[in-house]
Order: sequence, then structure tokens, then C-alpha cells
Amino acid sequence: EGENGVSLILRNMVELSQYDKSELTDFGDSHNVQIFLQPKGVDSVFKFYPDISDDEMYYNLPDFGLKMIFKPTQFTQVNFAVNRVLVRRAVSLLEPEPGDYIGDFFCGIGNFSLAIARRGGFVHGFEGEASLTKRAIANANLNNLDKRAIFDQINLFKNAQSIANGLKKFNKILIDPPRDGASTLVSAIADGGNPKRIVYVSCNSATLARDAGVLVHEKGYKFYGAGLVNMFPNTSHAEAIAWFERTH
Repeated sequence: EGENGVSLILRNMVELSQYDKSELTDFGDSHNVQIFLQPKGVDSVFKFYPDISDDEMYYNLPDFGLKMIFKPTQFTQVNFAVNRVLVRRAVSLLEPEPGDYIGDFFCGIGNFSLAIARRGGFVHGFEGEASLTKRAIANANLNNLDKRAIFDQINLFKNAQSIANGLKKFNKILIDPPRDGASTLVSAIADGGNPKRIVYVSCNSATLARDAGVLVHEKGYKFYGAGLVNMFPNTSHAEAIAWFERTH
């Protein structure tokens, strides 16, 4: 879902019949939905209806004056309206200021990175997927933040030593991992010094609790609090935000 409509991707294992195609076309018309088909892997996704070449979507973060472009196959928070609340809250906990050097891990298309940059911090975003990294760079350029936000592709579930060396330069970091959490990342944090503040956004409270235990009991952070954002209404899932601080 984006500001400019809804896209529906259907995985079709066999070629659709003419009847199916007609039904999908009628559904797209009735509900103002763009329909994509995926006959094989994710790279095979193509727009079925309507027959226009533009398949880009976007959402706005009005608190930060940002427009975020993405394609239907690229990861974004599923509820773009609630995402505005999530970004606002996470950035307020991080408190970016001029002079801060902030790492954004699992940064995706720059959802948090560019909001942080808009508030005055210099941001270095890290993402494992190449297409998302390229999109983050494009969004930084679109919003005239390419001088305040840079992005690199790296596998954040491996490369522990490279991650550890890089973490030392950030006085604050934001972590927004997938459901598997960020055990490699938090384990790579040095026992003292930077980063002084961590804001951790999670879609899986179990892995957040696991990683919070490492940060508090092994890495010397104090847990200041956590809250929930109802990103997934009418389900058992919720998005969580946690805040950790280190004073030594």
C-alpha cells in the first residue's frame, strides 16, 4: 500500500486462463488495485493490470518532509499510516543532533535513515539486499539528503568482525531487523565506548528479548523502556521499539 494506491502480487504456478484474467481485470477496476503476477521467482514479477509502464509506488513522511519511492516487490512497513507513528517515535528516542554519526542497520529503502538525516545527524545505512540499498540511495537523492546519508550493502547476519570495526565510529545506532533479530550485530558491539545509544525496532518480541538480554547482561547497556505499535491490526503480531543507553 502507498499514497498512490494498492498493489496486489499473485503467485501463479500455471498460466492463467482467459476467464481468470478477465476476473482479475474486473477486480482491479472495481477496487482500484494494481495487479502483478509472479509465475516463478521474485525476479519474474510483472505488472498484469493496468497496462501502464510505471510500477513505482510512494509514501510520505510529512513530519520530516520526505517522499519515499519503492516498488511493490521491495520491503516497506506494511501499514504506511502507522509507519509514520513508528518513525516519529523511533527518531524522537534516538534524538539525532548535528555532530551525531548514526548507524542505521537493516535500513531498507531508508525509512528511518532519511528521517534521522533530516533531523541533523549524519547517517550511514547498511542493508543486505542490493535492490533496497540502491533504492535508499535513490531516495536520499530525491530528498536532497545525499550529503547527509550514505548507504552500503552488507550481510548483517555474517561479517561479525567487519561490523564490530564499523560500530566503534557511531555514537548512536538504530536497528530494525527482520524476524530473526540481530544477534550477530549486538554480539559484535564492543564492551565499552560507542555506540552510546541504541534504538531497536522489532517485529518479533522473542528475538528482541533475546538481543536485549545480550545488550544488558553482556554489553553494559541500561534498558530504558519499550513500547508497542499496532502495525498489524487484527493479528497477534505487533511492532516494538526499545531504547538502550550506555554511560561508560
